[in-house]
Amino acid sequence: MKTIVLLTHGTWGSSLIEDVKVHFGTRDELLHYSLNADMDHEQLLKQMKQELVEKKELIIVSDLHGSTTYKISIRLGLDLGAKVYTDLSLRLLLDLMSNCSEYYEDVIETFNQFKMEESTMEEIKFARVDHRLIHGQVITKWMKLVNANKIVIVDDTLGKDPFMADVYAMAAPEGVKVEIIDTQEIVERLTNGIYANDQLFLLFKNISSVKNAVNNGLKLKQLQLGGVPYEQGRTKVISAVSLLKEEVDFLEELTSSGTEVVAQIVPEESAMGFDEIKNKF
Repeated sequence: MKTIVLLTHGTWGSSLIEDVKVHFGTRDELLHYSLNADMDHEQLLKQMKQELVEKKELIIVSDLHGSTTYKISIRLGLDLGAKVYTDLSLRLLLDLMSNCSEYYEDVIETFNQFKMEESTMEEIKFARVDHRLIHGQVITKWMKLVNANKIVIVDDTLGKDPFMADVYAMAAPEGVKVEIIDTQEIVERLTNGIYANDQLFLLFKNISSVKNAVNNGLKLKQLQLGGVPYEQGRTKVISAVSLLKEEVDFLEELTSSGTEVVAQIVPEESAMGFDEIKNKF
Protein backbone atom coordinates (compact mmCIF):
# COMPACT_ATOMS: atom_id res chain seq x y z
CA MET A 1 0.00 0.00 0.00
CA LYS A 2 1.28 3.42 -0.96
CA THR A 3 1.11 6.47 1.25
CA ILE A 4 0.31 9.57 -0.79
CA VAL A 5 0.79 12.85 1.06
CA LEU A 6 -0.72 16.09 -0.21
CA LEU A 7 0.96 19.29 0.95
CA THR A 8 -1.04 22.41 0.13
CA HIS A 9 -1.52 26.05 1.00
CA GLY A 10 -4.74 26.02 3.00
CA THR A 11 -7.13 23.10 3.40
CA TRP A 12 -8.22 22.34 -0.16
CA GLY A 13 -6.04 19.23 -0.28
CA SER A 14 -8.15 17.71 2.47
CA SER A 15 -11.32 18.37 0.47
CA LEU A 16 -9.73 16.75 -2.58
CA ILE A 17 -8.98 13.60 -0.60
CA GLU A 18 -12.58 13.40 0.67
CA ASP A 19 -13.95 13.76 -2.87
CA VAL A 20 -11.63 11.05 -4.17
CA LYS A 21 -12.66 8.66 -1.40
CA VAL A 22 -16.37 9.29 -2.04
CA HIS A 23 -16.37 9.16 -5.83
CA PHE A 24 -13.47 6.84 -6.69
CA GLY A 25 -12.45 4.91 -3.59
CA THR A 26 -8.85 4.05 -2.76
CA ARG A 27 -6.69 1.25 -1.42
CA ASP A 28 -3.87 3.69 -0.69
CA GLU A 29 -3.35 5.77 2.43
CA LEU A 30 -4.09 9.41 1.60
CA LEU A 31 -2.84 12.08 4.00
CA HIS A 32 -2.98 15.86 3.94
CA TYR A 33 -0.83 18.54 5.51
CA SER A 34 -1.72 22.21 5.32
CA LEU A 35 0.66 25.17 5.24
CA ASN A 36 -0.99 28.27 6.66
CA ALA A 37 0.27 31.83 6.47
CA ASP A 38 1.14 32.07 10.19
CA MET A 39 2.79 28.64 10.38
CA ASP A 40 6.45 27.93 11.20
CA HIS A 41 7.79 26.17 8.08
CA GLU A 42 10.55 24.37 9.94
CA GLN A 43 8.11 23.11 12.55
CA LEU A 44 5.84 21.71 9.83
CA LEU A 45 8.83 20.02 8.20
CA LYS A 46 9.87 18.46 11.51
CA GLN A 47 6.32 17.27 12.24
CA MET A 48 5.93 15.67 8.81
CA LYS A 49 9.31 13.98 9.03
CA GLN A 50 8.46 12.46 12.41
CA GLU A 51 5.06 11.22 11.29
CA LEU A 52 6.13 9.88 7.88
CA VAL A 53 9.54 8.36 8.63
CA GLU A 54 8.19 4.80 8.94
CA LYS A 55 6.20 4.87 5.68
CA LYS A 56 7.58 2.32 3.21
CA GLU A 57 6.25 3.51 -0.16
CA LEU A 58 5.93 7.25 0.23
CA ILE A 59 4.81 9.80 -2.36
CA ILE A 60 4.62 13.53 -1.59
CA VAL A 61 2.70 15.96 -3.80
CA SER A 62 2.91 19.74 -3.38
CA ASP A 63 0.34 22.10 -4.81
CA LEU A 64 2.53 24.67 -6.58
CA HIS A 65 5.90 24.43 -8.32
CA GLY A 66 8.53 26.73 -6.79
CA SER A 67 6.44 27.55 -3.71
CA THR A 68 7.21 26.93 -0.04
CA THR A 69 5.24 23.67 -0.11
CA TYR A 70 7.34 22.61 -3.10
CA LYS A 71 10.60 23.32 -1.23
CA ILE A 72 9.40 21.48 1.87
CA SER A 73 8.41 18.47 -0.25
CA ILE A 74 11.90 18.31 -1.80
CA ARG A 75 13.58 18.36 1.61
CA LEU A 76 11.27 15.61 2.82
CA GLY A 77 11.83 13.57 -0.32
CA LEU A 78 15.60 13.73 0.11
CA ASP A 79 15.45 12.89 3.82
CA LEU A 80 12.85 10.11 3.60
CA GLY A 81 13.62 8.62 0.19
CA ALA A 82 10.18 9.55 -1.14
CA LYS A 83 9.06 10.28 -4.66
CA VAL A 84 7.98 13.89 -5.05
CA TYR A 85 5.58 15.50 -7.53
CA THR A 86 4.14 18.98 -7.82
CA ASP A 87 1.24 20.97 -9.31
CA LEU A 88 -1.40 18.88 -7.54
CA SER A 89 -4.60 18.11 -9.44
CA LEU A 90 -7.33 15.48 -9.38
CA ARG A 91 -5.84 13.87 -12.50
CA LEU A 92 -2.36 13.67 -10.97
CA LEU A 93 -3.69 12.14 -7.76
CA LEU A 94 -5.76 9.53 -9.60
CA ASP A 95 -2.81 8.62 -11.83
CA LEU A 96 -0.53 8.19 -8.82
CA MET A 97 -3.13 5.95 -7.20
CA SER A 98 -3.29 3.92 -10.42
CA ASN A 99 0.52 3.64 -10.73
CA CYS A 100 0.44 5.74 -13.90
CA SER A 101 3.16 8.17 -12.85
CA GLU A 102 5.42 7.77 -15.89
CA TYR A 103 3.87 10.85 -17.48
CA TYR A 104 4.91 13.06 -14.55
CA GLU A 105 8.28 14.38 -13.43
CA ASP A 106 9.66 12.95 -10.19
CA VAL A 107 11.13 16.12 -8.70
CA ILE A 108 13.71 14.25 -6.60
CA GLU A 109 15.02 12.29 -9.56
CA THR A 110 15.41 15.49 -11.56
CA PHE A 111 16.96 17.27 -8.57
CA ASN A 112 19.57 14.53 -8.05
CA GLN A 113 20.39 14.43 -11.76
CA PHE A 114 20.90 18.20 -11.75
CA LYS A 115 23.20 17.98 -8.75
CA MET A 116 25.24 15.25 -10.43
CA GLU A 117 25.58 17.28 -13.62
CA GLU A 118 26.59 20.40 -11.68
CA SER A 119 29.07 18.61 -9.43
CA THR A 120 32.68 19.02 -10.58
CA MET A 121 34.04 16.63 -7.93
CA GLU A 122 36.95 18.95 -7.22
CA GLU A 123 37.61 17.05 -3.97
CA ILE A 124 39.37 14.33 -6.01
CA LYS A 125 43.06 15.27 -6.04
CA PHE A 126 44.39 11.97 -7.36
CA ALA A 127 43.00 8.70 -8.75
CA ARG A 128 45.09 5.57 -9.21
CA VAL A 129 44.53 1.97 -10.29
CA ASP A 130 46.75 -0.37 -8.28
CA HIS A 131 45.85 -3.97 -7.49
CA ARG A 132 47.97 -3.78 -4.32
CA LEU A 133 45.98 -0.75 -3.15
CA ILE A 134 47.73 0.68 -0.06
CA HIS A 135 51.33 -0.53 0.01
CA GLY A 136 54.66 0.74 1.27
CA GLN A 137 56.50 3.82 0.17
CA VAL A 138 54.71 4.07 -3.17
CA ILE A 139 51.49 5.34 -1.67
CA THR A 140 53.35 7.47 0.89
CA LYS A 141 55.24 9.23 -1.91
CA TRP A 142 52.13 9.93 -3.95
CA MET A 143 50.17 11.10 -0.89
CA LYS A 144 52.81 13.70 -0.11
CA LEU A 145 53.11 14.77 -3.72
CA VAL A 146 49.39 15.41 -4.27
CA ASN A 147 48.75 16.72 -0.72
CA ALA A 148 45.73 14.46 -0.06
CA ASN A 149 44.36 13.90 3.44
CA LYS A 150 42.06 10.91 2.89
CA ILE A 151 42.34 7.65 0.95
CA VAL A 152 39.10 6.29 -0.48
CA ILE A 153 39.27 2.74 -1.86
CA VAL A 154 36.47 2.35 -4.42
CA ASP A 155 35.51 -1.30 -4.80
CA ASP A 156 32.15 -3.09 -4.91
CA THR A 157 33.47 -6.20 -3.10
CA LEU A 158 35.78 -4.70 -0.50
CA GLY A 159 33.13 -2.14 0.37
CA LYS A 160 31.13 -4.93 2.01
CA ASP A 161 34.06 -6.31 4.05
CA PRO A 162 34.62 -4.49 7.38
CA PHE A 163 37.62 -6.72 8.22
CA MET A 164 39.49 -5.61 5.10
CA ALA A 165 38.58 -2.03 5.86
CA ASP A 166 40.46 -2.36 9.15
CA VAL A 167 43.44 -4.04 7.42
CA TYR A 168 43.84 -1.23 4.89
CA ALA A 169 43.31 1.44 7.54
CA MET A 170 46.30 0.03 9.44
CA ALA A 171 48.39 0.06 6.24
CA ALA A 172 47.79 3.75 5.54
CA PRO A 173 50.37 6.46 6.30
CA GLU A 174 50.12 7.85 9.82
CA GLY A 175 47.36 10.41 10.22
CA VAL A 176 45.63 9.52 6.94
CA LYS A 177 42.02 8.36 7.10
CA VAL A 178 40.88 5.43 4.94
CA GLU A 179 37.42 4.61 3.69
CA ILE A 180 36.25 1.69 1.52
CA ILE A 181 33.03 2.29 -0.39
CA ASP A 182 31.38 0.92 -3.50
CA THR A 183 31.22 2.47 -6.97
CA GLN A 184 27.75 3.91 -6.46
CA GLU A 185 28.30 5.38 -3.00
CA ILE A 186 31.40 7.34 -4.06
CA VAL A 187 29.30 9.21 -6.61
CA GLU A 188 26.48 9.85 -4.13
CA ARG A 189 28.89 11.17 -1.48
CA LEU A 190 30.69 13.47 -3.89
CA THR A 191 27.41 14.73 -5.37
CA ASN A 192 25.96 15.43 -1.92
CA GLY A 193 29.04 17.30 -0.69
CA ILE A 194 30.08 14.74 1.94
CA TYR A 195 33.75 15.27 1.04
CA ALA A 196 33.57 19.04 0.66
CA ASN A 197 36.33 19.57 3.25
CA ASP A 198 38.57 16.71 2.10
CA GLN A 199 41.38 16.23 -0.40
CA LEU A 200 40.79 12.75 -1.79
CA PHE A 201 43.19 10.09 -3.04
CA LEU A 202 41.03 7.52 -4.86
CA LEU A 203 42.33 3.98 -5.21
CA PHE A 204 40.87 1.33 -7.51
CA LYS A 205 41.88 -2.33 -7.45
CA ASN A 206 41.24 -2.72 -11.19
CA ILE A 207 40.01 -0.88 -14.26
CA SER A 208 36.64 -2.60 -14.03
CA SER A 209 35.96 -0.69 -10.80
CA VAL A 210 36.85 2.57 -12.53
CA LYS A 211 34.43 1.74 -15.35
CA ASN A 212 31.60 0.95 -12.91
CA ALA A 213 32.17 4.20 -11.02
CA VAL A 214 32.32 6.28 -14.21
CA ASN A 215 29.13 4.64 -15.48
CA ASN A 216 27.52 5.65 -12.17
CA GLY A 217 28.55 9.28 -12.75
CA LEU A 218 32.10 9.64 -11.37
CA LYS A 219 34.10 12.44 -12.99
CA LEU A 220 37.88 12.15 -13.14
CA LYS A 221 40.28 14.80 -14.40
CA GLN A 222 43.15 12.34 -14.25
CA LEU A 223 43.63 8.58 -13.85
CA GLN A 224 46.97 6.96 -13.15
CA LEU A 225 47.62 3.29 -13.93
CA GLY A 226 50.10 2.15 -11.29
CA GLY A 227 49.60 -1.58 -10.91
CA VAL A 228 47.67 -3.92 -13.22
CA PRO A 229 49.27 -7.41 -13.11
CA TYR A 230 50.14 -9.47 -16.16
CA GLU A 231 47.94 -12.45 -17.03
CA GLN A 232 47.58 -14.47 -20.21
CA GLY A 233 45.91 -12.33 -22.88
CA ARG A 234 47.18 -9.05 -21.48
CA THR A 235 49.72 -6.78 -23.16
CA LYS A 236 52.49 -5.29 -21.05
CA VAL A 237 52.52 -1.48 -21.22
CA ILE A 238 55.14 -0.80 -18.56
CA SER A 239 56.76 -3.09 -15.98
CA ALA A 240 53.78 -3.27 -13.62
CA VAL A 241 50.89 -2.45 -15.95
CA SER A 242 49.38 -4.92 -18.45
CA LEU A 243 46.10 -4.25 -20.19
CA LEU A 244 43.36 -5.98 -22.16
CA LYS A 245 42.15 -4.53 -25.44
CA GLU A 246 38.69 -3.86 -23.98
CA GLU A 247 40.30 -1.94 -21.10
CA VAL A 248 42.18 0.22 -23.58
CA ASP A 249 38.92 0.85 -25.44
CA PHE A 250 37.32 2.08 -22.21
CA LEU A 251 40.35 4.23 -21.38
CA GLU A 252 40.11 5.77 -24.85
CA GLU A 253 36.48 6.71 -24.15
CA LEU A 254 37.59 8.17 -20.83
CA THR A 255 40.29 10.20 -22.57
CA SER A 256 37.79 11.47 -25.13
CA SER A 257 35.56 12.71 -22.30
CA GLY A 258 38.40 14.83 -20.88
CA THR A 259 40.25 12.54 -18.45
CA GLU A 260 44.04 12.43 -18.67
CA VAL A 261 45.12 8.76 -18.52
CA VAL A 262 48.76 7.92 -17.74
CA ALA A 263 50.79 4.88 -16.70
CA GLN A 264 53.32 5.52 -13.93
CA ILE A 265 54.55 3.44 -11.00
CA VAL A 266 56.49 5.92 -8.84
CA PRO A 267 57.05 9.69 -9.00
CA GLU A 268 60.72 9.24 -9.97
CA GLU A 269 59.72 7.62 -13.29
CA SER A 270 58.31 9.43 -16.30
CA ALA A 271 54.61 9.03 -17.01
CA MET A 272 53.48 7.30 -20.19
CA GLY A 273 50.60 9.14 -21.87
CA PHE A 274 47.56 7.41 -23.34
CA ASP A 275 48.67 7.77 -26.98
CA GLU A 276 51.80 5.80 -26.17
CA ILE A 277 49.75 3.24 -24.24
CA LYS A 278 47.41 2.81 -27.19
CA ASN A 279 50.33 2.32 -29.58
CA LYS A 280 51.19 -0.88 -27.70
CA PHE A 281 48.06 -2.48 -29.18
